[in-house]
This record gives sequence, structure tokens and C-alpha cells, in this order.
Amino acid sequence: METDIKPTLKKLQQICSRQEKCKADIMDYLIRHDIPQQWHEPVIQSLTADKFIDEERYARAAVQDKFRLNRWGRIKIRYFLRSKRLTEEVIQKAIQGIDEEEYRRVLDQGLKKKAQTLKKEDPGTRKMKLLQFAASKGFEEDLVWKIMKDE
Repeated sequence: METDIKPTLKKLQQICSRQEKCKADIMDYLIRHDIPQQWHEPVIQSLTADKFIDEERYARAAVQDKFRLNRWGRIKIRYFLRSKRLTEEVIQKAIQGIDEEEYRRVLDQGLKKKAQTLKKEDPGTRKMKLLQFAASKGFEEDLVWKIMKDE
């Protein structure tokens, strides 16, 4: 690589050392900072070869963050990872890392918390609002119905 790209590469290495990044994040950075297009692929290849970028590691970290911190369901997480242009294989492998019991527990707790905020309404309206809430968080409809039925 020529010397004019080395400062950019060093900056990206620092960024990737502090926080997980995927190729799409790096491409966005390169475009935002007006780095010539001829350098995009060599920079990404260099970062990947040096393990600063690892799509599977990024996907696993993103799934855990979005699930544990944001309380997102699998559907919303999947859409997020697709927006990062990750392959379906990488996405599927990362999503399988979610513990099923913990997933159901998070959904159940979220539904109970939301139910407490709802006013006294007829049961049909109440169920629809809970279903809408769970759908907005990215949880599967059949699982939501099952958990609401068990209550």
C-alpha cells in the first residue's frame, strides 16, 4: 500500500480495536471520509486479513447486544444484520446462539411489563396491543400467542 492510505488504515485499525465493525461499517466510513474507491477493497482486505474485521464475530456480538440490551426478538435482529449486508449463513449461525429459555423469559417479562401499562380494556384489544408491542420488538407471532395463552 502507498503511504497516503496508511493513516486511514491505522485509524480504522484503532476503531476496529475499540468496537466490533463489519465490512459495511468500514465501507460507510470510507465513503463518508471521501477515501478514493480504489483503496476500499485493499483496506477491507487488510483489515480482514489482520482479524480487525470478522463478520461472524461481529454478528455474534451484535446478536447478543441487540437481544440482551435492547430486548429485540429474532426477526428484528435478523433485519438489522441484513442491513449490514451479512450473509444468511452468518446471520443464522449468530441467531442460533440465543438461548431459547432466556428468549422466552425476555418475551414473557416484556409482555407482563407492557400489560401493566395498558388501561382496563376489553381482552381482545388488550391482546392486540400486546401482540403489536411484541411485533415491534421483533418477536415471532406464534411464540407471542403461546406465551399469552399460558398466562
